[in-house]
Amino acid sequence: MTALLAVFTAFGLAVFVLGLQGLVQFPLSLAYEIWKRRALRRLPPFRGRVSVVVPAYNEERTIRHSVLSILASDWPDLEVVVVNDGSADATEERVRDLAEAGRIVYRRQPNGGKASALNHGISLATGEAIVWTDADSFFEPATVRLVARWFGDRRVDAVCGNDAPLAPATALQRMLAVTTHLGTGFVRRALSLIGCLPIISGNLGAARAAVLREIGGFRRMWGEDLELTFRLQRHRKRIVFDPEPRVMADCPATLGALWRQRVRWVRSYLKVARLNRDLFFRRRWWPFSLYLPLNFANMAVVPVLQMLLLPLVAVAWAAGRFELLDVLEALAFLGVIFFAAVSVYSILLDRAWSDLRWLPWGLLILPISYFYDAVAIYSWWKELQGAEELWHKTERRELVRVAGREVQGWKVALAAAGIAIASSAGTWALMGAGRPAPAPEAARPAFHLALSTHFDAWPDWRDAIRTVEARPGIRQAEIVGVGAGRPEWVYFRWAGHEQSWANHQRGERRRDLLRTAADAFHALGPKVAAFIDLYAPRYVADHPGAAAVLADGTRSDKQVSLTELCQGPYGDLVVEMVEALARDYPLEVIDLTEASYYRASFGPADLASFRSMTGRRDWPRDARGRPDPEDPSVWEWKSALMERLVERAAGAARRHGKELWMDVSVSWKDLSREGRDHGLDWRRLLRHVDRIVPWDYATLEGLPPEASRRLASYLVDHFPPSHYYLSVGLWARRGTVSPAALAATVQQALQGGATRLWITPNDLLGEEHWKLLLSLWLPAEASSRSPDGGPGQVDPSAASDGGPAPKAPPAR
Repeated sequence: MTALLAVFTAFGLAVFVLGLQGLVQFPLSLAYEIWKRRALRRLPPFRGRVSVVVPAYNEERTIRHSVLSILASDWPDLEVVVVNDGSADATEERVRDLAEAGRIVYRRQPNGGKASALNHGISLATGEAIVWTDADSFFEPATVRLVARWFGDRRVDAVCGNDAPLAPATALQRMLAVTTHLGTGFVRRALSLIGCLPIISGNLGAARAAVLREIGGFRRMWGEDLELTFRLQRHRKRIVFDPEPRVMADCPATLGALWRQRVRWVRSYLKVARLNRDLFFRRRWWPFSLYLPLNFANMAVVPVLQMLLLPLVAVAWAAGRFELLDVLEALAFLGVIFFAAVSVYSILLDRAWSDLRWLPWGLLILPISYFYDAVAIYSWWKELQGAEELWHKTERRELVRVAGREVQGWKVALAAAGIAIASSAGTWALMGAGRPAPAPEAARPAFHLALSTHFDAWPDWRDAIRTVEARPGIRQAEIVGVGAGRPEWVYFRWAGHEQSWANHQRGERRRDLLRTAADAFHALGPKVAAFIDLYAPRYVADHPGAAAVLADGTRSDKQVSLTELCQGPYGDLVVEMVEALARDYPLEVIDLTEASYYRASFGPADLASFRSMTGRRDWPRDARGRPDPEDPSVWEWKSALMERLVERAAGAARRHGKELWMDVSVSWKDLSREGRDHGLDWRRLLRHVDRIVPWDYATLEGLPPEASRRLASYLVDHFPPSHYYLSVGLWARRGTVSPAALAATVQQALQGGATRLWITPNDLLGEEHWKLLLSLWLPAEASSRSPDGGPGQVDPSAASDGGPAPKAPPAR
């Protein structure tokens, strides 16, 4: 009896604490209904094409009826894209006639996971709006129309629809039918109203096609729908929840199936929360950033605390040491009564009158809540272990047997927003990642700006950080890059490679240079990137045979051969360094730089690789008999080798949730070469990296600022803006680019359409440089600091070189 009372009390107390949130959720959910009614009255009509993308893996039992339900939609301009993700069953046979009749767009791909299939479908889709769903979801005729109507408002970027259990049959499914109203519809209403929706449903989500392509589509990981939603919030995209558009899908019928599903959900949540921990408590992403700590506590902390409370309550109760017994009993009963009241309210809010009959099964939530607690604890354990992620599919029923049954009501959203502020302090401590919110910036950036800094440029390495922190307006920068060094000379405490620590790092017994910089820049607000320089002067000195051979037969004193980099031990060190940074450091991006091989590499090992790849016996030769760097077969060979290295490095970065970017040279002779003559084929690299960073070092090449406009225009015409950042260098043929020349270059790049500029390096960026740059980047900020309000237009003819000579060869 004591044990049963302990279970009841622990459950009731946990529900009571969470139930306090309902004091805010109730009015917000009602306010949502008023807002939605008014918003729909004001919505202009949307008449564009809608593409529904259906990824499928071994869905022979449900795929046909799911697709037929979509085709029965009452939206006039509808496209259905089915991507078979390497199914081993009869999935293809079930929809072959629909594909042959031209009713759907069908593609089959090797098994690559749900995110891969979704991205393939998005690439095929021609609709202005894209809806994604699962191959076991059953659409109502109005579902697509009710989703699509929101895109009449240009401010709406994405829509989350509603999902309902399909014809619940078992006691567990009927309990889930009740808690779905509570956990999905009720709360999401409130979160949508205040812009804090944390997830767009994986079986009924929609977004503008341009938005999906801008942010890079889905990431290949567990919880791809959750991760996409966090990324949409990061990019300040507006997400609307609407409970009216519904899909119906099977839900777990057994505890085993429920366990596997919820472990997958919780592990994916923990992973996505960790990867996006920089969103917590950050003013830039308010109010979402204030809701996240509360959401994390509900999902990952409260279940653990409830499980810990259970034995403590039982022991205290049995020992007769509960002096507050009457109070605890009262609170526990209030918690249980509150759960029942909210369940009824949520069902009525969804107009799902017939689901009231399942209320008695809702009481199963009491024991099932401890089942969920065990799921959370097990998921924490598996995540901390880094255990393999195994996808266990839910056993499907035949949709044709149950699809005709009416599922009442339109499920609605969750409302837990205002509580974020009240619980933020406690969750901050639990997350261990809280930082003071940055002071508000009044200025609005005219473009995205990044800045790079390097420890080796300063006698005191701290100045690499301090000088960035002192830049007016730097909080508005999108990213700050920090030089992590080369595999042979690093500026962080690389475990197992102490012999490679740079002198600055060796001089610090306890502090890690890179971690110190990352923490400092995160506190300011920008994301942080770490550069890995691929030059290797020490390695070449120790391994002369690994040096790159130039076209004139001389050996490089700083570059390893292309085969050594892409297929040899030095390349293995590069990938190991990427893995270490991605795994151990609070970074968003790892960037590979100094990878240009225009004049190299033509050694014996390179020739053997060239022969193997092209079938040619020797290098193509120029008029002097030297290997010809201008021959396209050489470009293709170099780019293919480089792609192999980048693919490995990208895999190492993404295993730990980090992005990989790549610095690329510009083919100034002919921009359409797109770096191929340097062994850096931009398009091949973008198969693997998240962004390329073309080097706009026109002044160093002796070119006028107008060259920057031509480069920017070319990039705008041939690549999505989310695929590149334009790097503007401060090196000139005679010293440093003058402030006027920098301003002229930036103006020309902006006139060419550039929206993301990376200024490098910080140590050459003088006060006058920054003042002129600030006047273009943050005009309001600059005018508030300067009586004349900035320089206005800069004459490109003023772009002359000047200042001291650079301390090192051009490097970011």
